[in-house]
Amino acid sequence: DQLRKGYGDDPWHGPSISDLTRDLSAKDAAMSISPAVHTISEIVLHISAWQCEVARRLRGSEPQTPSEGDWPERVHAAEAWEETKAGLEMSYEELLAALMEFPDERLSELVGSQRDRALGSGVTHQATILGVIQHNSYHGGQIALIRKLLTAT
Repeated sequence: DQLRKGYGDDPWHGPSISDLTRDLSAKDAAMSISPAVHTISEIVLHISAWQCEVARRLRGSEPQTPSEGDWPERVHAAEAWEETKAGLEMSYEELLAALMEFPDERLSELVGSQRDRALGSGVTHQATILGVIQHNSYHGGQIALIRKLLTAT
């Protein structure tokens, strides 16, 4: 329920991730407001990569950095932005499917045998699920702020 709310429903904290990206142009998605700040496109690729990685973990795979990398390379072209948004939707659907298949009795089992904060391992499946929801909320907030800064300039 919380994953659905944050991705495409009506979350309490503000616009959902799909609302924040739906009408955004490729130009704005790729615009850099500062060299020290990720672009919206980069953030969307990052969210997608981690949603796929968490789905993979829920299906029994050992934790690792997403196959695309922690921060996949940014995309500039309009067609690529549409593909990036489609990838975000696909990763969300994949994660949602993995959650629906996941047995409740495994929620307290550890994901990986060793705690690695950057990798999100060594915590329970329940903490992993809550963590990806928190991760999405954090980055959704970044997207919202970047959008405001883009319209202010």
